[in-house]
Formats: sequence, structure tokens, C-alpha cells
Amino acid sequence: MIAPSGPELIVSRGKIYSGAGDPVRLGALAVEAGKIIAVGDPDEIESLRGPETRFIFLEGAVVMPGFSDSHTHFFEGALSHAVDLSDATAKEDFRERVKAALEELPAGEWLIGGYWNEERWGGVLPDKSWVDDISPANPVLLHRQDFHTALCNSAALAAGRIDGSTPNPEGGRILKDDNGYLTGILIEAAVKPVKEAVPEPSIAAVRAALRRWMRHANSLGITHICDMIRGPEEFGVYLDLEREGLLTCRFDLYAPLKFWERFARAGLRSGVGLDLVRLGGMKAFVDGSLGSRTALMLEPYDDDPGNNGMLSDLADPPGELGAMMLCADRAGFQLAVHAIGDAANTILLDLFEKVREGSPYPYLRHRVEHAQHLDPADIQRFSALELIASVQPHHLFDDGCYAEQRIGRDRCRTAYPFRSLLDNGTALAFGSDWPVVAMGPLNAIWAAVTRRTRDDANPNGWIPEQKITLEEAIEASSRAAAVATANENTWGALQPGMDADFVILDRDIFRSSPDEIRESRVEYTFLKGRQVHPETDK
Repeated sequence: MIAPSGPELIVSRGKIYSGAGDPVRLGALAVEAGKIIAVGDPDEIESLRGPETRFIFLEGAVVMPGFSDSHTHFFEGALSHAVDLSDATAKEDFRERVKAALEELPAGEWLIGGYWNEERWGGVLPDKSWVDDISPANPVLLHRQDFHTALCNSAALAAGRIDGSTPNPEGGRILKDDNGYLTGILIEAAVKPVKEAVPEPSIAAVRAALRRWMRHANSLGITHICDMIRGPEEFGVYLDLEREGLLTCRFDLYAPLKFWERFARAGLRSGVGLDLVRLGGMKAFVDGSLGSRTALMLEPYDDDPGNNGMLSDLADPPGELGAMMLCADRAGFQLAVHAIGDAANTILLDLFEKVREGSPYPYLRHRVEHAQHLDPADIQRFSALELIASVQPHHLFDDGCYAEQRIGRDRCRTAYPFRSLLDNGTALAFGSDWPVVAMGPLNAIWAAVTRRTRDDANPNGWIPEQKITLEEAIEASSRAAAVATANENTWGALQPGMDADFVILDRDIFRSSPDEIRESRVEYTFLKGRQVHPETDK
């Protein structure tokens, strides 16, 4: 019902894209008590105005549902962004950025960050000599862009009790040079003891970092985030922030699968939480990443003969992972499982077949995180098993520069196979994998539509037959993302009765060139009718 004072907000005289299958049209929408109460003709909507109604006149701008980032490591990323090496292109640049960040830290404090990619400077891995001489008083942990490899200085290796005699752990590798000396490069499970040595930050620092990065997400039009959290304590932090009214995004949280019993004993299951924070489900890994050559492939890597990648420690052997997945499903938890290589995806689909058999919760929308390289025979299995493909289009912007060197052109034809998955009836949910790459739904949409690569070697798109339409890409960033988290009756479309989560762009991207998609600017972001970007005290 509309209050005597009229709707709280009317947005009018612009293009409306409802995300519910309707065409883009000139229109308006009205908001009351956090809900959309009307969408339609501008004159009709404006006639609902009252003396206290706020107006935003769009002047040709576009309104669409708020964006979702369906795969992040938000909590971890908010706490480990002290130095960004994502666009470093040389050793000297790498060192200067690390040195500048260290100058801001007191002696003894850890420097954590990185997001480097050796392909930017010719493919040579960094080693600890790059940073040891400039970090004598600080442990340094610098993740590769994919978070599956890390560079540590000598102080960090010592903190993790790793030396020249330390054996490779199960599911990981400690790299050494030809003389047997540590290079500082740790792969997969080998990073774990160093990460465990990092002191926990104060709760005040955690809260401040989360709030700062939420505001950044809002500035990109993001109203919903899936966070792959590290444990139950982080779930509690988010709940406290909501109780205090400090959240400016919705969150679905995915905890490590090993904690499923702890959550179950607490009476929790997928979907439980408060209004803005819910337990999404349980997260696990099958393999590693293409960049680190740890994604599990059916055939060896072209540039590393004899190496097919590796299973994660939890998935080696796969039956152990499958048994845990089965138990979590029976306890009512949605599963979100990382699989990048074609062999890893085949293994995971086989495990999901067993999970689906006799499940008392057939409605659980289990997810494959990444689904990056698929055997052609597996593509139709996604829809047959009613799985969500939780994918990260902007990864192809980088991977397209070197993937063919890793696995050859033929295997790349079903890399990031968005068109094939959609054509076979599989729902796509777009995410960034932040901090692996920068957040930015418009970047993801642009990447899926154009399939351009960082080196600009594919002006018509890398594997162009896998392009999708702009409307399909927006759907994957909004309504389909809501479906992936069982939120489609609450948000994801601009329809009466839905929560008023929406974004206003500065231009009509439906009439712009594809390159203008990522050049668009977010003018406003609203969460449940509350303006969260630009920041306001109202």
C-alpha cells in the first residue's frame, strides 16, 4: 500500500530493464518500505507522488537490477590487500611496489597481498631473492593471481617452519632451485603452514576493512555477494554487522566443507541467517588452477609434459570428497565445489550424480565453481544434474593470453563454454573471484559478450563461438545469480513486490558499442530502497 505521503522514491524518465524477460523500455518505478511497488509508464508512476516523495529523473540513463558477484573471497580479500601486484610487468616494478608497501608497516608486521601473474613479465616465476633484501624485518606472503601459488620471503618461510628439508605435503609442492635451495614459491597445500602462521587481525580492523570494501562494491553496482569464507567465525562477524545495521550488501556465505558437521550440530542449513546474511552452503575443491598448472586435465599440459595437474588434498582420493559431499547434502547444505580442469569437472560431475541419487533435498541448487575447461561430453551433464555453473568471465581476459600455450587450441574450444552451457539449459551465475581479479560486474559482462583478451590478440573474441548476448550476461549477473542462491523471489528483478535492489548507469549500454559496457559508470546503487552509492546519511 502507498502511504498518504506517497512513495518514498520514484525513479523516472529513463530506460528500465526489469531483468524478468521484459524488453528495455522508457519507464519509471516507485519504491516504498524497501519494496518496488510499481513499474510502468512515467506519467502513471509520477501520479503516485506525494509531498515527501524523492524523485530521480534519469534523462536517458538505464535502471537495471542490482548486480551480484557470485564468487568472491571477500572476507579474506578485505584483509589482504596491502600491496597489489596484479598489473606489475617487470621485476623492478614488483620490487618497488613491495618496498613502498613495507615502508608503511612497523617491524614484525606481515605484508600480505600480491595477485601477481608471471605471464605479465615473460613467464619466469619470482623467487624470494626479489624481496628478501628489502624485507629483513617483515614476513611477506604474496599470492599469485589465482591464489593457488604464493611467494614467501625467508621470514615467512621460517614462520611456517619450512626449510630445505621440509617434504612436499600431500596436494602441494615446495619449489627448489637446481642446487636444492628454497625459491620461496609454494604451490597449493604447501602454502597452508605459512597462512596459519599469520596473526589474526583485531576485530576492529576486520570490521573496518569489510565496510570499506562493501562501499567499493556498492560503487560498482553490487548489491549481493557470495563470499567463500574460511570458517564459522567469519559467519558470526557478518551476523553482528547486520544486527548493527552496518551492511550495505547482501551476503550468501559458503564455508569450507570440512565444517559441515559443526554447522549441522548448530541446527543450521542452507538459507538460514538474517535478512541480509545467510548461510549459502559448503565449499570444496577438486583441483587447482590453469595458471599454476595444477588444474587437473585429462591429458598432460602441452608446456609441461608429464604433468596433468593435481587433485586437492580433500579430493585425493575423490571418494573421500564424495562421501563428505553426500553427508552435507543429506544435512541440507547446498554444495559449491571448485573444478577448473576437464578431468576435475568429470570427477565432480560423477560425484554429483551419486549425491543426487536418493537425496531428500532435490531442490538444493548445487554449484560447480569455475567450470572452466570441460570435456565436450560433460557439457550436457550440467543441466541433466540441475547444476549451476558459477563462472568468472573476466578470468578469460587473462587466460586467453596463455591458455593455448598450456593446453593447446583444440582443448581451449570448450574453455569458458558459456554459449554451450546456456544452449544446453544450464544457468550461469557470474562472479569475479575477487581478490584474484578486481570486482566489477560490468567488466564480467563485457568479457562474456566480447571475449576479448588482455593482449588484444583476439579482437573478434577468443573462441568467439562461445560469446553470449548482453541480455544473457546481465541475467547471469542478476536474476540467474538470485536463482543460484534460492533468492529469486526476493531480488534479482525489477517487479512489484520484489526488494528494491537496483542500479542506475550513466548510459544506455543496450545502444552503446560493446567496449562502452566496461566504460559505463554507476551513478546510483540502491539496496532495499536505501541509497548505498553514493554514500548518504539518509
